Amino acid sequence: MPDHAHLILQPLEKFPESFFSLAEILHSIKSYSSNQINKMLRMSGAIWLDENFDRIVRGESELLEKMNYIMNNPVKIGLVGNPEDYKWLYLENLK
Repeated sequence: MPDHAHLILQPLEKFPESFFSLAEILHSIKSYSSNQINKMLRMSGAIWLDENFDRIVRGESELLEKMNYIMNNPVKIGLVGNPEDYKWLYLENLK
């Protein structure tokens, strides 16, 4: 059963003044994770939805809005009582 994930990321520089594309980043994440999940479950087949929705976050208020949405998803569907209790939520120090 395909699933999805929410990410907020900033692409890294591939070469001077050239950055990894979102397609490259998502392919890497989806390929590696689906192979590992299928290996662990001794299954095969699609894990991730074959689609994506991306946008450029413009400004701190929009970043905070998107972060709040992502952090509260596990709470809304009843997986945890607080976002901090969801072990799959990863926040790197934003600078």
